[in-house]
Amino acid sequence: MGTAGRKSRLAQERMNRIKFIADIGCKFYSLPLYFIFWIADLIYAPHLKWEFLLIRLSIIPTLYLGRHFTFRARTLRGTEIACSFLTLANAVPITVMVLLTGDLGSPYYAGLNLVAIGIGAFFPWTPKFFAINMALTYLPIFVAGPLVLGVSDLRSFTLNGFFMLGTLVIASVVKFINERISYKEFEGRLRLEEEVRSRGEIIQIQTQEAVHMSHMTKQFSPQVLHAIKSGELDINKPVHRSEICAVFIDIVNSTERLVRIDRDDLHKVLSMFMEDTMPVLLKYDITIDKFLGDGILAFSNDPMKHSDYIERVLLAATEIISNITGRQDEYYGLWLNDFQLRIGIACGYASVGFYGNDNTMKSYTAIGRVMNLASRLCSAAQPNQILTSYEVFTKMKPKLDAQTLDVELEDVGVKPLKGFEADKIKTFSVKPRSELRKQATSRTDLCPLGHGVLFLETNELGFYELRCRTCNYVAGAARDAVKKAA
Repeated sequence: MGTAGRKSRLAQERMNRIKFIADIGCKFYSLPLYFIFWIADLIYAPHLKWEFLLIRLSIIPTLYLGRHFTFRARTLRGTEIACSFLTLANAVPITVMVLLTGDLGSPYYAGLNLVAIGIGAFFPWTPKFFAINMALTYLPIFVAGPLVLGVSDLRSFTLNGFFMLGTLVIASVVKFINERISYKEFEGRLRLEEEVRSRGEIIQIQTQEAVHMSHMTKQFSPQVLHAIKSGELDINKPVHRSEICAVFIDIVNSTERLVRIDRDDLHKVLSMFMEDTMPVLLKYDITIDKFLGDGILAFSNDPMKHSDYIERVLLAATEIISNITGRQDEYYGLWLNDFQLRIGIACGYASVGFYGNDNTMKSYTAIGRVMNLASRLCSAAQPNQILTSYEVFTKMKPKLDAQTLDVELEDVGVKPLKGFEADKIKTFSVKPRSELRKQATSRTDLCPLGHGVLFLETNELGFYELRCRTCNYVAGAARDAVKKAA
């Protein structure tokens, strides 16, 4: 809150307190004390008891009018002016009674001290109106007294003046203390309000971000969302060039089977297909580009970078084929035929990033030769065959020679590929090498805390382990199995 806003709030607070105290003061301070002290009139001025009673009764309409105008005021200045009338309503009757006694040293002056304490100590006046109200309390007796009664008893009057001065000092000190306490309370409430407002804004922003992220969860691959949350990826930045490994997965004869099986069975088959492919791709940190109804296009090494990004795609592809063949009986009962896949894998550079605009929608995708080549290799593959390119073979050759790669690449010769007729594309069939290692890493576990699929990571010892990126949970059984297999 700015300085002007704080001053406005403080003025409002002061005005509300003046109105509250005026109401309480009229009801429980002025009227009770005035009429209780009529008993004193019977002792000290019995000859004026009825005159004094009439004067005391006159305070009722004046207090009512002062209270009425105080509550009708809409500004601090107006409130202070109206409330100053209450000071006069209390001080003038006492001054009149002092004058009627004919003695400036009359103990009735003490009533003015009570007015000064009540008006000065408890009302949160501004400094200007504090001085005005103290003057309205004491000036009438100091001016009218000597003029009406003369200075017959100057000594007593002077003594009373010192007591009045002392009362004024006490009222000033009490007011100062009350002001400090009230101001600290006001500041504390302002800070609390600002904190509550700030937290409310934070909650609102986080809620909007959560809703935004919820929408993006349905639109982007988990790796993309993780990179956005961590600040590694900016949805508004342009596309960039990146070296990736693309994989295209397609269901064999899907178009022919669509017209032969029941629609509900088709939905069940596609759901099973997603269950056997999606978690595997996510586990190996492969970014899902898009779904093509009966196929999936994905790529590795962006936005999450891995030195073994090609190997991850090869392992994921063999694991997906293994998952499908392992549930062949279930698929057959719905598909009414062998359920088989074709998979194409290629590596190379592509333009990767968010395509689209804010007026429609954006998608995180890769565009380039490598994507087209993976698609064409998929089309050229035999049922349940994984076909890859010579570039993949070249990059994997050191590991193949050292026999540290968990897949085998078998040369199947040059294949004519649509769109690549002018090129001689050497192709290689991908098969798993080690059943033990494949089984050890084929688990697609979920985080026990509900954070989703556990991703396959390389630990400090160089072994694979299944880890949750949200809470860093590591699947110990899988880790131990991998170490044992190694």
